[in-house]
Amino acid sequence: MKPIGKFPSPYGLLIDIYPGQDRHDPNGYVFNADGMAILFGIHDPAQRKRFAEICAREGRLSSEHLRDVGGHMIPKIPLPRPREPATPELPGGIEIGIPTDAWIDRLLETATWFDRSKWLEKTIADNLNVSKNWKIPPEFVAFGLQTILTAALEHLPDKEIACLEAAAWFAVSAHDEWRDAGLHWLEPFQATWFRDRLSARPRYRRFARLRRKLDPALPSWVAELAS
Repeated sequence: MKPIGKFPSPYGLLIDIYPGQDRHDPNGYVFNADGMAILFGIHDPAQRKRFAEICAREGRLSSEHLRDVGGHMIPKIPLPRPREPATPELPGGIEIGIPTDAWIDRLLETATWFDRSKWLEKTIADNLNVSKNWKIPPEFVAFGLQTILTAALEHLPDKEIACLEAAAWFAVSAHDEWRDAGLHWLEPFQATWFRDRLSARPRYRRFARLRRKLDPALPSWVAELAS
């Protein structure tokens, strides 16, 4: 059976979806065993293969065996509202390139965190590249971008963090409460799912490295590949 599309998993991967079996729901879809294993956070390919073998042996997707191979429910970390908004503190003397309102509109119009993350990475990287000719240290440009990022995130309706992509951006925001919530979500996955993400996202790593120069509360594993 051929996949009919992709679904953003909570761990930064797009997984294949297949036609559903319910004739009353023509828009329905299902996952294969590997996709279901990823949805339940099973990082080890050998364990995912083991789960697929169990499903094949039983002739069905046997979700009750997910915990046997290391599966778990998606972590959900409350996202407290910050005491003070970042918006009034936007830098006035630095030309960032894209107005804050445009960032807000784009994040609100983008349905998934997977797509929001791709746009944020490109936009921040483009602005950092433009700033190379400015007489401003890059870490201060990153600080300005962080403030605009935070102001844009303040307009999202999110009440909790429930995926790696969201956690990664809240972890590098300007609010201590959000940073701590993002790090809390990411920490168990710093050597697995988050390491994979960092490996594939050099533009995010660059931004996180620059932020660490002015924010010692950010641990090294947010910007560097965990060994």
